[in-house]
Amino acid sequence: MVMRARLRRGALIAAALAASALIPQMLAPPAPKQAAVKEGWTRIGAQPQKSHAAALMSDSPATFALLLGLFAFFAVIRVKRWTGDTVGASAESIEGRQYWRLLTSNLAHVDATHFVFNLSTAYSLGGALERRHGSAALLGSTAALVVFVGLVAAALTGHAGGAVGAWHLGFSGVLFAWITDEALMAPQFCPCLLYTSDAADEGLGVDL
Repeated sequence: MVMRARLRRGALIAAALAASALIPQMLAPPAPKQAAVKEGWTRIGAQPQKSHAAALMSDSPATFALLLGLFAFFAVIRVKRWTGDTVGASAESIEGRQYWRLLTSNLAHVDATHFVFNLSTAYSLGGALERRHGSAALLGSTAALVVFVGLVAAALTGHAGGAVGAWHLGFSGVLFAWITDEALMAPQFCPCLLYTSDAADEGLGVDL
């Protein structure tokens, strides 16, 4: 009898402890549901972050459209097997009033390596310039540069020793202008004069 009573008491104590362990879970508020991750986004840890493609489309639409145009035109050239004779700009083509070549010559590239290098540079610089100057300014300046670069390059083909069949191809001329813009907007620093905190208070400088 005494043994049974002890077993019953032990079972009751164990049941009470198990019930008390469940009480905090029953009283705790339900965990918040995780927000659904939108398509085009990636999740890093617990913070949703935009993917590169989504960020480029939303933050730099003009750059995204330009990169898409370069890729589409390169694909068309590869399929159609067009050459410089078809889309390139030269002094002869401008004299023949084929002004549309000013655009196609900047969009066309010699080969895949040439295209990949130019596309990667445009991707690196275009977004920063668009955020600084605005989408309209980037598109307007790029259109003006396409015409200017095409005219200069076509003129140079006419003075390259009178070579026949010389064509201008590639987006490099516009990219050089973008690089120049980025360099001009970089903060200036003159290492010729260094001011220390004490010397600055006294208006003195330390020559290097």
